[in-house]
Order: sequence, then C-alpha cells, then structure tokens
Amino acid sequence: MNTTIFPDLTKLNDALPEMIPAMELPGLLGNVYTAKYLSNLRHLGAGPRAYKLGRKVIHMRADVVNWLSEQIRPFDPDAAA
Repeated sequence: MNTTIFPDLTKLNDALPEMIPAMELPGLLGNVYTAKYLSNLRHLGAGPRAYKLGRKVIHMRADVVNWLSEQIRPFDPDAAA
C-alpha cells in the first residue's frame, strides 16, 4: 500500500502562516471551499480544528494540513455514478 499523501501537502504547509483567520482560509486554499461551508463544517465538528483568539476564529496551520490530508482521495469515476 502506498502511504504517500496525494498530493504532497508540503508546499502548502510551507506557504501557510502558523495562525490563519477563519475568513482568510478559503482564499489561502484557492477558494476550493467557501467561508460559509467551512463555518458549517466547524459547527458540525467536521472541519479543521478552530480556536478563538479574542473575538476572532482562527485555525492552526498543522490542523488545516492534517484535515486536508484526510479529505483528499483519488477520484474513482465508477464510485461517482
């Protein structure tokens, strides 16, 4: 079994700041996810771990990268039907 993460998230890990405000996360991820979608996931406990810093909601880089690595999987056209 291949244990390599697909794709390699090393470059993303290096590019992200250590603390990411929740409203900036969609832009840093290329707008693949909307702020509303990530907010909904946060309230369901299904998104990247979030923290309160004063009145702001933030994410830590390691939590975002770990969450993304769990979300990424190869596309299987047979399963999409």
